Amino acid sequence: MSYLGVDIRQLIESYRYAYPSARAKALKSFLLTGAQIDNLLDARGLEGAVQILRETPYGPSLSAKADIFELELALNRDLAKNLIKVSDFLPGSAKTIFKAYLEKYEAENIKSILIGVHSKLPGEKGLRMVVPFYINLQKSHYESLASSKTVEGVISALTDTIYHPALSQAYKEYERLKSIFPMIAALDFLVYNRMSDVFSRYSGSDVEALKRMIGVEVDIKNIKTVFRLISSHTKPKDITSYLIPGGYRIGIQLQEEISKAHNVEEAIARLEKTYYHDTLVQAHREFEMTLEDKRLHMLEKSLDDFRAGVERGFEREFPLAIGPILGYVAAKVREVRKLILILKLKDEGFTKGEIVEVLGAL
Repeated sequence: MSYLGVDIRQLIESYRYAYPSARAKALKSFLLTGAQIDNLLDARGLEGAVQILRETPYGPSLSAKADIFELELALNRDLAKNLIKVSDFLPGSAKTIFKAYLEKYEAENIKSILIGVHSKLPGEKGLRMVVPFYINLQKSHYESLASSKTVEGVISALTDTIYHPALSQAYKEYERLKSIFPMIAALDFLVYNRMSDVFSRYSGSDVEALKRMIGVEVDIKNIKTVFRLISSHTKPKDITSYLIPGGYRIGIQLQEEISKAHNVEEAIARLEKTYYHDTLVQAHREFEMTLEDKRLHMLEKSLDDFRAGVERGFEREFPLAIGPILGYVAAKVREVRKLILILKLKDEGFTKGEIVEVLGAL
C-alpha cells in the first residue's frame, strides 16, 4: 500500500520503532570500542585486564576483588540486565516474541544447576552460576533447585513449572545413558518449540526478522549436534530425537537425512542446497590438515562466524524498523562472549597473539 509513492506500511513501521531504535542506538554507544578491546589484549595478566575493564561501562558490575568465576557471572548478569531492557522497550508482537526468546536464558540457568548436581558440585556453587532471568521461575525456585542433591530432586523442584513435563520425560534416558545430555536437549526442544508456537500467532517484517534470527540459531545448534553425535557414532534415530524443530532452512526431512550420514563430510554434502553449505565447505578445506581433536571446533566456529554475519546484516536490512535493535542485541551478546573469553585466556597466561588467534572473527 502506498500514497504519493510512499509505502504506508513502512512509514507505520518506522513510527512504531522510532523510540525503540533510539534506545537501542543509545545502548549501542556503551559497547566497547576497538581501542578499548585492544587495551584489554595488551594488559598484563588478568589483574591488568580487569583494571582496564573497570574504566568502561562494565566497571560498576565488577566487585572490588573477583576471581574469574565471579567476573564471568558479573558480565553475564550485565548482559541479562540489558536484554531485559530491550524486552521492555520493544513494541507489540516483537515484545512478546523477544520475551519468549529470553526463556532460553532461564533454561540456561536450569542447565547450569543440572550440570552442577550431576557433577556433584555443592549446592551454593550451582546457585552462583545463575544469571537472573525470572520469566517462568521465581527466586524461590532457584533456591530450591540449588539445594537439590540429585537430578531427580531438580525435576521435583520444578513440579509447578513449564519445564517439569519435558525433564520428567527425559529422565528415563538420563538414567539409561548416565549422561546429562538428554536433559539439556529436552530443555532446548521445549524452549525453541515454545518460540515457534509464538511465531505462528504473528506476522510482519519485524516478526520475520526475529524468526530468521532465531531460526538460524536453531539450524546451527542442530548442525553442531549432528556433527558431534555422528563423530561419537550415535544411531541416526537417536540423533534425530535430539534435534530442535523450527529452524530457518533445515526442516524435519533434511534433519533426518543429515542424521543418517556416516561421517561429518557426508553430512556437509547433504547440506548442499542450504544457507550453510558454502561456509562449511570453506572450513572443511582445512579440516584434513587440522589436529583431530580440533576439527569439530573449526567447523563450529565457522558456523558461529556465519551466524554473526547474518545478525550484523539486520541493521542494514531493516534500518528504520527492528534492525538497530537486533543489531544491538547481537553485538552485545558477542561482546560479552568475547570479554569472558579474553579474561579466561588472560587468567591462563595466554599472550596477546594467542588470544587474537582464538578470538578469530567472534
